[in-house]
Amino acid sequence: MNEAVGTGTAPGREYHLWVGARTDTGRVRANNQDAVGTWKDLPQTIPFDDSGYLFAVADGVGGNEQGEVASALAIETLFHTYYGDDTTEVPNALKRAVRKANEAVYERGLSQSEDRAMGTTLVAGVIRGTTLTIGNVGDSRAYLFRGRTQSTQISKDHSLVAEAVRAGQMTAEDAKKSRQRNVITRALGQRQKVDVDIFEVDLMDNDVVLLCSDGLHGIVDDAEMKQVAQALAPDEAANELIDLANNRNASDNVSAVIVKATAEYAPVSVPAAPPMEMTERATDRIPAVPEKRGLPIIPIAAAVLALALIIALVAFLFLR
Repeated sequence: MNEAVGTGTAPGREYHLWVGARTDTGRVRANNQDAVGTWKDLPQTIPFDDSGYLFAVADGVGGNEQGEVASALAIETLFHTYYGDDTTEVPNALKRAVRKANEAVYERGLSQSEDRAMGTTLVAGVIRGTTLTIGNVGDSRAYLFRGRTQSTQISKDHSLVAEAVRAGQMTAEDAKKSRQRNVITRALGQRQKVDVDIFEVDLMDNDVVLLCSDGLHGIVDDAEMKQVAQALAPDEAANELIDLANNRNASDNVSAVIVKATAEYAPVSVPAAPPMEMTERATDRIPAVPEKRGLPIIPIAAAVLALALIIALVAFLFLR
């Protein structure tokens, strides 16, 4: 069963946070260059309610084990820096932590030979109170799933095809088929300094946040990810999504971190009913009340009583 390990408070509202995470080598690669991290990996003595609850996914790039080293170093540095920051401003603290992770990967790369340069993508989220803050570099993604219909990619891919789509030079469908879809234009470790995109979202009850590497979002479409993430507890959903990608012969490592925010402190390990189709109304699921057959009982009883009173009255008048 998932454990509610964190709460966020805001005037009149409180969210309990449920988290599940998994990273998998997949069925093609020899080693796993992805890395994941959540606040559950840290000592629970950290004042999470003050600093927020941090979770992240990194997807290493580079030859052999260098991508694996880069992603692990980025996650380690990100968490160490973020929770060592004394600021109360989450966006600034998260941006500084991502930039510190970039410096760590860049400096490690300098110590390697030129042909063994390192790099990694990074997407990270922090929930404090009812606010979700996302920071990203590269093409690992952050999604928000809300209600029956809303599926939003919060982060923006830093890749050749994504930039072409934003510039109107390519359609989203063409981008999915392009041979350059995995060519990223921004990553940690490429330069001494890096630009970090920061996004903020106000959370609502039962919102689900998904962070994932391109090994998942490149194989499983957004609608499927939303359905699984909402229908299962976060740890079960992470396993299900990765298994789904692997069963479709994913050619990359696959990683997912899922966080669900609930207003009520209740376990979410029991799968919820799958969301209804847009064309289905809620009332369509309510069984019709069976039609009652036979004569109504109350009107008959009233008629009999009235007739008895009339007979009694007539008898009284004739017997006087």
